[in-house]
Amino acid sequence: MTRLVERDEQLSRLTALLCQATSGTGSIALIEGAASTGKTELLHSFARSADGACPRRADARGPGTDTPTDGTPADRTPENGASAHGRPADGGPGAGADGALLRLHAICSPAERALPLGVVSQLFLAPTLPAAFRDRAAKLIDRLASTPDTGAAERLTAQVLHGLCMELLALVNRSPALITVDDVQHADPESVLWLLSLARRIGPAPVLVVLASDIGPHPGFSAARTELLRYPHSDLIPVGRLSQRGAAELIGQHCGPSATHRLAPAFFSASGGNPLLLHALLDDWRTGRNMAGRSYRQALLTSLRRGGPAGLAVVRGLAVLRGHTSEALLSRLVGVNVDVVADTVRAFEAGGLLSDGDFAHPNGRAGVLDDLPPQQRVALHRAAARLLQERGEPATAVAAHIIAGEGADGIPATRVLLDAAESHLLEQRFAVAVDCLEQALRGAGDGRERAAIRVRLAQVEWRSDPRAAVRHLDQLAGDARAGLLTPGDTIEVCRQLLWQGRPEEATALVERLRAAPDDDPADTGARLRAFELWLMCTHPRPARRRR
Repeated sequence: MTRLVERDEQLSRLTALLCQATSGTGSIALIEGAASTGKTELLHSFARSADGACPRRADARGPGTDTPTDGTPADRTPENGASAHGRPADGGPGAGADGALLRLHAICSPAERALPLGVVSQLFLAPTLPAAFRDRAAKLIDRLASTPDTGAAERLTAQVLHGLCMELLALVNRSPALITVDDVQHADPESVLWLLSLARRIGPAPVLVVLASDIGPHPGFSAARTELLRYPHSDLIPVGRLSQRGAAELIGQHCGPSATHRLAPAFFSASGGNPLLLHALLDDWRTGRNMAGRSYRQALLTSLRRGGPAGLAVVRGLAVLRGHTSEALLSRLVGVNVDVVADTVRAFEAGGLLSDGDFAHPNGRAGVLDDLPPQQRVALHRAAARLLQERGEPATAVAAHIIAGEGADGIPATRVLLDAAESHLLEQRFAVAVDCLEQALRGAGDGRERAAIRVRLAQVEWRSDPRAAVRHLDQLAGDARAGLLTPGDTIEVCRQLLWQGRPEEATALVERLRAAPDDDPADTGARLRAFELWLMCTHPRPARRRR
């Protein structure tokens, strides 16, 4: 098993608390850090090493009671499955032998928040615990779960929680206990109340409770967190990202010195020191020498989903907006309160999932966008286009969302796309200009507008790849014959027809231009004369005038 990197201080503090508990002084510790920073790994590593961490007590008796809360005598006989103090008659692994450590573990989930005392059930109904203890605990849990929501419910809840605490304290009277609860921010409300009730009672008891929680906005746990940490026997143990040196050490556990020196800077930049992302980067590198590939994307998505529906909405909006964002704009786009947006972004930054309000690696953004359902992605891009247009952002920024959203709602999309195309052409970004013009063509209205856009699209493609422009020529020739093109655009079509070896069609269009009325714009005649001079030098046949 590889050693945990940069977690010695946390393990040392937890071990000290455990040794206090085995000596009869209980406490509660909260391991807290951003998503995927290694809290679960720390929790399990500590629990695995707990058995031999402290000297055994000479006298394990604590302040608990030997009498079960339902009034059953404590001096049970082997016939009913338990001995005194609620331990198994055979000294089995559930409660442990006198002085041995009893370990109880629970994992919380948002899916079980509606299950009253669901976390307590994981702890108290573990099959390794004495059967009689489990039976008494189950009765108490069932009493609360089956109680209708009446005025007496609050009193009954307090009685049940007290009873469960007393059962535990009786169980640990001769054996100290280590209770670990992972992802406690997702615990059901009744189990949170039980943890608070236990915290008020374990000061003089041989019990260490270790909770692990993500930082961030967790309305269901914030008040309980505040109360837990105000007790003198509580301890907050923060877990952060790895430093650059720590990231290099973790990489070095899997790669040689040369590879570590080469990979460490890029891996740290892409992960921000997040251990889960670092392991994913290593997986991608080992399997295919890929940088931030499939494992990285999946690990990032897994971590981001821990932010709940609001957190996932925020990061999806961030992926859609790219660099054109602010907390207020992001709030309007995804419909999440601006304070929640700010808290979420800070929490993700703290975990290395985001960097300076954006994705640390472009493949992270791509993974989030690929995970979006198509209809939702289109809707977000269309909403982003409208919001950016309202803010007066450049046409190029708005057009990118119109293209991604395959259209727009509530804004003059065609005009924006045409303006964006011209801006891209000034910067020699021909491919993006073509994208803008193609989307404008798909959304164009009447025949003349479509014809004009098609001409401009053919001109742009001609500049970058003349062969690509051929696909428009038949339609453009038909538009010119139908009178949908301006004289200037018709001249452009004639040039392309001649270049493609179609002089007869070009000649017919030239004759139409010569026969056009004289009320055309003043520059039309000049452009036509210039074109005819060019024809005389390059293509004499179309240039021949009618006698």
